Amino acid sequence: MRKLYFLVLFLTYFASLLNAQYATVRGRVIDKQSKESLVGVNVVIKGTTIGVSTDIDGFYEFKVPAGKHTLVCSYVGYNQQTAFIEVFGGRTYTQNFQIEESTQLLSDVQVVATKVTNTQSAVILEVKEAKQVVSGISKQQIALSQDNNAAQVMQRIPGITIVDGRFVLIRGLNERYNNVVINNTLAPSTEVDRRTFSFDLIPSGALDRMLIFKSATPELPADMAGGIIKVYTNNTVESNFDQIQYGIGYRTQTTFQPFYRSKGSSTDFLGFDTYRRLPADFPSTDRFESLPTLSPDRARFAHLLPNNFTTQEYVAAPDFSIGYTLGRVVNNGKNQFSNITAFSISQSYVHATRSFNRFLEYDTTRPNEVLPRFEFIDNIYEKNNRLSLMSNFSWLRGSKFKIQWSNLFNQIGENETNIRVGEDYIQDIGLRRHYLLGYRSRTIYITQGEVDYHLDDHQTLNLTVGFNLLNESEPDLRRFRTFLPNNSSDGKYVMITPPSSNLFDASRYFGSLFEVSSSQALNYVYKWNKPGFFQALKAGVFSDVKIRTFDSRYFSYLIPGSIPSDRKAELERLPLDQIFSNENVNPANGFVLREGTRPVDSYDASNLLTASYIGVNSEYRRFNFDYGFRYEYNIQRLDGYQGLVPVRVNNPFGNFLPMLNISYYLNEKSQLRLAYARTVNRPEFRELAPFLFYDYKLDANKVGEPGLKNAVIDNFDFRYEYYPRLGEVISIAAFYKYFDNPIEQRNIVTSELPQFTFINADYARNYGLELEFRKSLKNVVSNPILERFSFNINASYIYSIVDLGVQASAQTRVRPLQGQSPYIFNAITAYTNEKRREIISLAYNIFGERLFAIGDLNFPDIYELPRHSIDLTVSKSFKKYQIKFGIQDLLNFKYRFYQDTDRNGSPYDALDRNIFSFRRGTLINLQFTYDLR
Repeated sequence: MRKLYFLVLFLTYFASLLNAQYATVRGRVIDKQSKESLVGVNVVIKGTTIGVSTDIDGFYEFKVPAGKHTLVCSYVGYNQQTAFIEVFGGRTYTQNFQIEESTQLLSDVQVVATKVTNTQSAVILEVKEAKQVVSGISKQQIALSQDNNAAQVMQRIPGITIVDGRFVLIRGLNERYNNVVINNTLAPSTEVDRRTFSFDLIPSGALDRMLIFKSATPELPADMAGGIIKVYTNNTVESNFDQIQYGIGYRTQTTFQPFYRSKGSSTDFLGFDTYRRLPADFPSTDRFESLPTLSPDRARFAHLLPNNFTTQEYVAAPDFSIGYTLGRVVNNGKNQFSNITAFSISQSYVHATRSFNRFLEYDTTRPNEVLPRFEFIDNIYEKNNRLSLMSNFSWLRGSKFKIQWSNLFNQIGENETNIRVGEDYIQDIGLRRHYLLGYRSRTIYITQGEVDYHLDDHQTLNLTVGFNLLNESEPDLRRFRTFLPNNSSDGKYVMITPPSSNLFDASRYFGSLFEVSSSQALNYVYKWNKPGFFQALKAGVFSDVKIRTFDSRYFSYLIPGSIPSDRKAELERLPLDQIFSNENVNPANGFVLREGTRPVDSYDASNLLTASYIGVNSEYRRFNFDYGFRYEYNIQRLDGYQGLVPVRVNNPFGNFLPMLNISYYLNEKSQLRLAYARTVNRPEFRELAPFLFYDYKLDANKVGEPGLKNAVIDNFDFRYEYYPRLGEVISIAAFYKYFDNPIEQRNIVTSELPQFTFINADYARNYGLELEFRKSLKNVVSNPILERFSFNINASYIYSIVDLGVQASAQTRVRPLQGQSPYIFNAITAYTNEKRREIISLAYNIFGERLFAIGDLNFPDIYELPRHSIDLTVSKSFKKYQIKFGIQDLLNFKYRFYQDTDRNGSPYDALDRNIFSFRRGTLINLQFTYDLR
């Protein structure tokens, strides 16, 4: 014991001697003009390798041997600065640096530095320095997942929920409450029947970073309640490169299995159709319907449509994607020119078997019985082809002038076959077999030019001009129903032929949408660049013009009353490849093609939005205030029909919208945020248009409401943020929203099918909590394996309530907001071995049950139940190539939708029934990237 005591005493004394030979030097590096912290600045002892880089707040700290030294502070694009220090062992010294941007020519070439934005540390720094409540994800973090597109990427962000694999909800709010900005230009709505953006259109490889602005500032669009989604694509490169990418995927229950589709065109693989569209010489609606029903000319025109009512069986090939990406940069004196261009083509297959059921109204006098109305099994076959092109250019002249031109083009073709088999117990005529054979082609082009000009050390001018084009075609959507009679002896299915044209019996539907929009924005910022209450003044103007034209036509094959009953029975029992052939489409002895198109099936719409804003940023002690107002004037017009009566919507509205963001800096690593903003939510074109559309998947009709009003939302946010180290963050947030006249979906009671439309509810409230935790074990544990692990965890809890008021009619008056998940949880664990260039990550996601479809007296509410998802990614990089292996949706957990039979707000009771459920399969991917240089 005595020996141990002396040993400890000796070791303590020896350690103190060693420590006395070193001093601690710490400090902070900032930009001399802007006073902003600089991350990644090198501070070293001259002539040695002893030193560190500054952290996210611009701070540095390291051990220095006792003695006299010269510290060197260096950063790309800045003048090098030195400082002489003399230090004594065991003491702590402070040495701060204020460095200036370099203007000196080096060998006739000026260093033109571009800000790094796509690393996890850079995004966290951007979030920290933002004046509003923001969440984000970087390109670096995207690489840790198996995500292939922007929609999959976004489910890793706190408060985000993904619907249908492509649409985004923020804080549990319907996607209509979000606004999307791509490279500072408003993005178009990509769907015909609702306001939303399909984020699966943007490949994850094109992303630089994504930011979700959850509180408003004057310079952001005010049509938001969930948030503003800002998508930044890659636009600058540091060096020339050429890469080719190839990926192959195997999906369980689909790949190498039987697959069905209808005949297509030779250009389907490029995402557009040249076979299904209406022929150019096909007559207009007025001309076609002016022909007598039994006219030979009507039959002649009907023969122009291909006899394409059968499916072809083949084996589903593996998914594949091929891409080429190049980057070019040219430095010429003060100028830097760069371009990044990425081209890709991909093809994917999905087969899902979906149960689809509907039940009779629950009878409380028979509490243990829930009787089925129908029970079907859908075999859904989806083949998707996509051609993508991104080309972004930038020109930097020194550090004062920058021009960017961004382009994103997508051509998407979606081929769907749905074969529905089962029993209808109300219309008990035999075993049913229904068909949907469809194809949808979409062209989306988004382009934007942006100029940033630093007039001097105080003033910055930004000019942005954008243009969007959306062209969607749904040529020859065929829907028809057959049945096998109960007393059938020959096993032949009978085609259901309607007495008049409709959208689901022997029908052919042709729809097209064309939309263009242009936007312009001018933003001005003045910074005082010195201590004081006023730090910055910002002001600007904005305009956006959007024009949409929607047209549709539909036809059905009818049997004239003059046809004898035995011939009618013969026609209805013909095989699918013969039934609508030319010889059987004739007025004398067969079918006639009858058009059901009405004026209500088309509409024209336009929207003009103008805005101006002014904002001020101020500091007082530890407080930062960002405040101002935005004024928006919007004119929404729509010309359509309600039945045969013309309908004109003309909604001019002006909104004065105050906004306030307060930050309180507790210390260098933590801060509090408090925010308030008034925002608006306007009806979308489709929500106003009285156009009726039959949704085959839901077996329901959808129609707009021309009388919708704008909603006004008051938003309150509070957040605590703690940044322990570079690339790490811990935050907890709370929010509250009050909606006046929120736009909600409702169900109109009809005799047969559910019919969804829209109303303004009286009010709604939304409460929520969010938690985010990003932490690395580096320098926390000494184990060389454990220190390579990092964790990213985020969770949200949300409670909402909407009161439909007297308009509730047959619906539940008070209920949750549609599409809201009461909780969301995401977690990513990553193992990174920088020396071996290996990354292994495991990502998990779950969301709580959410209201999917709103019911009425006949149809109870439908909820989507929670679903667990796990993705695994393993990547290995070599000198010239990278291999990435991934398993997406490892659990292949079932998608489940249940009706709340007893209408108690919970879909988990014994009486609640499955409406539809399915699995999409687990996708196993192998991606190969090769660097040609």
